[in-house]
Amino acid sequence: MSIKNHPNHAKKNIQRYLADGLLKKNRTINPKIISRYRSNAIESLAVAKMCFEGKRSALWTISCSYYAMFYVANAYLTSIGYNTANKIAHKVTSDALCFFAVDKIQASLLESFDQAQQEAMGLVLIQAEEIVVSFEHERRKRGVFQYDMSIEVQWSKANTSLERAERFIFEIDKLVIT
Repeated sequence: MSIKNHPNHAKKNIQRYLADGLLKKNRTINPKIISRYRSNAIESLAVAKMCFEGKRSALWTISCSYYAMFYVANAYLTSIGYNTANKIAHKVTSDALCFFAVDKIQASLLESFDQAQQEAMGLVLIQAEEIVVSFEHERRKRGVFQYDMSIEVQWSKANTSLERAERFIFEIDKLVIT
C-alpha cells in the first residue's frame, strides 16, 4: 500500500479531525508526556521481544509490537504539538503520521546517504512511505488477528510485526523533538 492510496485519504481527514477535536493542536509541548510515550514504546517492544523469543504468544508479539509503534508515533506527534483524543485514536494517529511524518522520514533517511543520487530519491521515498504504512498494516493486523491460523503463520506474522516495530521505532524516534 502506498501513502498515495492510503485508505480514507489521510491528508483530507486531518482537517476534519482538527475540526471535530479528534486531533488537537497544543500551544505548549509537555516533555513529560513525550517521555512517557517513549518509555511505553520501549517497554512494549521489550515485551514483544520476550513473547516472540520465548515462543510464548504470537498474538501478544503482534499486539505489543503494534503498541510500541503507536506510542512512538504519539511521542512524535506530541513533540510537534499535536495529540489525539480518545475516540478513534489509533486511526487518527495513523492518518496524522501519514500527513506529518513522511517528508521528515524521507529527509532523515537522506542524511544517511553520503552520495544521494536521483535513483536513491525514489528508494528513499518508498522507504519513508513503507515505514509509515507499516503502522497502518500493524493497526489492521492487530484488529483482525485470527486464532484459527496455523502456528507457523501466526509466528511468521509475529516476526514481521516485530521487525516492523523495530524499524518504525528507530526511524520515528529520530524525529521526536525533545
